[in-house]
Amino acid sequence: MKNGANIAYYSNGKGFWLRREWKGQCPSKVFFYGRCQGVKGHKGVHWCYSHSGSFEWADNDEDRKHDGCAGSTPPGHKTYVSPVKMQKHYYMSHYADTEVTDKAVIAMLENDKTPERNASIDKPVGHPSKATKQRVAYLIQRQKNKELSVDETAELDNFLELEHIMRMAKARARKR
Repeated sequence: MKNGANIAYYSNGKGFWLRREWKGQCPSKVFFYGRCQGVKGHKGVHWCYSHSGSFEWADNDEDRKHDGCAGSTPPGHKTYVSPVKMQKHYYMSHYADTEVTDKAVIAMLENDKTPERNASIDKPVGHPSKATKQRVAYLIQRQKNKELSVDETAELDNFLELEHIMRMAKARARKR
């Protein structure tokens, strides 16, 4: 990961790959409820929303506006700040997309591997990777030879259950 950014790769399942890199999330804690939802290094208060929907905020040591105070503003209060207004400051709204054209990187992605550590891959469901197909074939062969361990049996059962769920979802989609 580069400079604390989050990276994900997306595919249409037909060879087109997109790399999305988000700016890092602010590491500051807010009041009692959690981590700031702003971009790392932002100006203004640190902020997040509680489970009840209240706008939680704490003064930013780098950009003091409230003499070190923190607070909670419930929905409906005249000073409440809505999530819609904060969307432009939300760290997940700050990203850059680039098309992946390097054939070596595409080959890695097709085999469920990424060039960056901790990056994620999002591919259309229903198209298992070559590595997954090879693993299932290996497990089935071991099952036929009665060589499966307890862990391998559970792994194969999970693959078969997922295949069943996908078939049912596709059948349901065709009926609509």
